[in-house]
Amino acid sequence: MNYKIDKGGRIRRYLCHLSVAVMALILLCCIHVLPVRAQENTGVEGFVTRLYNICLDRDPDPAGFNAWVNQLKSGANTGAEAAYGFVFSNEFKSKNPCNTDYIASLYRCFLGREPDSAGMSAWLARIEAGDSRGTIFNGFVGSDEFTKICQSYGINRGNGDWSSSAFVLTGDCQICGGKNKTVSDFVTRLYNVCLDRNPDSNGLNSWVNTIINGQSGAQTAYGFVFSNEFVLKNLCNEDFVEYMYKVFFGRDSDAAGKAGWVNVLNNGGTKGHVFSGFTGSDEFKKLCAQYGISAGTEDYSSVDFKASGPCSVCQGEAQQPEDPSYQQKYDYKMFIVNKYKPLYTTNNFSFVNIYIKTDNPSSEGFSVTVNGEHSVVGMEYSDVSVEGEFVTGLPNKVEGGYLFSLSMKNAGSYTVSIEEIKEGCYEEYAFKGWKTAENHCITDAKLNFTCEDYQTAYDQWIDSLVDTYTKPDMTPEEKFYAIVRGEFSNGRYTYDEVVKKEDGTYRKAPTLADNGTIWQNHRLNSANSPKLLVSIGQRVGYDVKAVSYDISNWFHAYVDTPDGDRLTICPPTTTGDLGTIKPFDFSVYK
Repeated sequence: MNYKIDKGGRIRRYLCHLSVAVMALILLCCIHVLPVRAQENTGVEGFVTRLYNICLDRDPDPAGFNAWVNQLKSGANTGAEAAYGFVFSNEFKSKNPCNTDYIASLYRCFLGREPDSAGMSAWLARIEAGDSRGTIFNGFVGSDEFTKICQSYGINRGNGDWSSSAFVLTGDCQICGGKNKTVSDFVTRLYNVCLDRNPDSNGLNSWVNTIINGQSGAQTAYGFVFSNEFVLKNLCNEDFVEYMYKVFFGRDSDAAGKAGWVNVLNNGGTKGHVFSGFTGSDEFKKLCAQYGISAGTEDYSSVDFKASGPCSVCQGEAQQPEDPSYQQKYDYKMFIVNKYKPLYTTNNFSFVNIYIKTDNPSSEGFSVTVNGEHSVVGMEYSDVSVEGEFVTGLPNKVEGGYLFSLSMKNAGSYTVSIEEIKEGCYEEYAFKGWKTAENHCITDAKLNFTCEDYQTAYDQWIDSLVDTYTKPDMTPEEKFYAIVRGEFSNGRYTYDEVVKKEDGTYRKAPTLADNGTIWQNHRLNSANSPKLLVSIGQRVGYDVKAVSYDISNWFHAYVDTPDGDRLTICPPTTTGDLGTIKPFDFSVYK
């Protein structure tokens, strides 16, 4: 049986077999979820119960239990992926386990026993040497013991690499009461060492939140070392290097090491190059590991700044490399043109869209970097007229300047910079990597923005729908349909922007003006609507499944329900009809 929500809020049912002419109304069957019992000890159910008991020290809740069981049975998750979901869950991380208790928990979860003294010492030594908690997790999840545990429950163990996963410590250990080095301590240390002051409360909270949301130690340190407050210290090369030793190694410099880095700067090397050398070191990885933070692998070699006066430490004039032969010729201003805020990390619906207002006539006359990395992506919008052929990976020329889009992998704070390239030097700069003072310069154009984690926001939105439309005493099926009827049957959601073609059919025409997530612009289509229903079903324990993600399948916009019905919330394409698309107005950005 097919269900479809129409604009009036009615559920339309269609018989799956088109040859049947008679329409029949059938009452929804109530599906009752069996109560979850702590003593479940066999099969997939036993595996999930075991993870709840060992990792979270509690019995499963019905919704979470059913979601994990369904994902494992369907093959959407392996045993390793499910275990990662528990060990790196907010609930487990909120225990802030010290290194000893973290390792002990992994022994119980993956080896089914308490740690032995020699093994514990070996794992602790690895953390103290700089291995992340994600790397330690890899070691346990790939063990023969965990393979056997998975096999005993009929689970595919699977594989994965979680070495870059952060396990940020936000407080003291809730298991043994021991004192941890926390993310607040990490940020406070950067304030103390880089800026020679204690943090202000707003700044401290902001940096702590960005790290919790996935920002690396290197990205965070970049925000301090390349801040105006630090730059205005006007450090000479010797004192800049000395600061780097204190910031990243927690010690004074050694004579040979300092001399080598100072020589790099004296011979025209960038401060970003020196900075990246320190953030990529084993010593910095070891320091970050103490706080449960990923050191990161970002490269800031193209970033630089000059002293504008006497060094604040030694009062001497900062050494300056020879002035580059190429100087900035054009003016640049950057604007975020997204209608909807906040901005989110990589997803299929919205990007960070940035407009550069400039008199530079060529897209090969400049390059965009984000936190020192080149990461421009191209998005073609139907309300934006591009001069010439649209190019992916470069800013495209539009009215008064250029437009480009960004897709950010991690939540956190970002700085967009522009490097101007000498005419005729684009190939050697961009493709051969020859960046010299003669072929480019760093402009004064900067733009700061913050991205929030998309998956976290998506999950919170689903949770808000559950809170708004359901009651605790409802069955999973009742909860599912309460959300579907309450949120998606009132006409608030329309199809993606479309235009009507001459033959009477419609084509999608995404616009810059309406670029956003589902909960921001209330746009649904045949791709995102079934995925959304699956997410809602998983959240309430009602196992709906997408019919097909192949758009050639007639029912690719539908999901099948456990009671044999077929449902879609994809609006008709006519609801997205724009008629004549209004061109995006860049003239408002001055």
